[in-house]
Amino acid sequence: MKKLKEYLSQVRDPRMGRRKLHSLEDIVLLTLIAVICGCESWETIEEFGESKINFLRKYLTLANGIPSHDTIERLFKRLDSAVFSGVLMQWSALLRNKGAGDIISIDRKTVCGSKDTAIGRYAIHLVSVWCNENQLVLGQVKTECKSNEIEAVKHLLTLLDIEDAVITADAMSCLKEIVSQIVEKK
Repeated sequence: MKKLKEYLSQVRDPRMGRRKLHSLEDIVLLTLIAVICGCESWETIEEFGESKINFLRKYLTLANGIPSHDTIERLFKRLDSAVFSGVLMQWSALLRNKGAGDIISIDRKTVCGSKDTAIGRYAIHLVSVWCNENQLVLGQVKTECKSNEIEAVKHLLTLLDIEDAVITADAMSCLKEIVSQIVEKK
């Protein structure tokens, strides 16, 4: 938890100073804990916080109690997603028990239910890197379509420690430039 809090210091708080009733750290950590425990909406994150407030106070300040689901949602909509994603990748790398021969899988998935034709929203596609031995997502990048998958894979490979791992990927990732990048990182 201490290391995650250090990493979070890299994330700039986009809120105005006079409007902050809850610390950035409290909101982000509450959200991460709630999502790890299975929460899937801003409302359920708030409900989780209210039901587990005594437990959460062991790790979080929560000077003004649990933030509302609207506060949580507004904050996450304004965070720099690239910086936040980088922080989560650093934290994932810390949690990983790295071993020679780890199987690391790279794959693109479409988020079920993310397409909404009524409002013209296309489905969300994520390229994820999964470490099987640790049962841990090491990183992921959102892409707009299949053509961006290649760039996402190359980007993720530059950020991750894959030395001595066995990399698996689908045919779209079996390009000379991606294979060369994997070989360069040993």
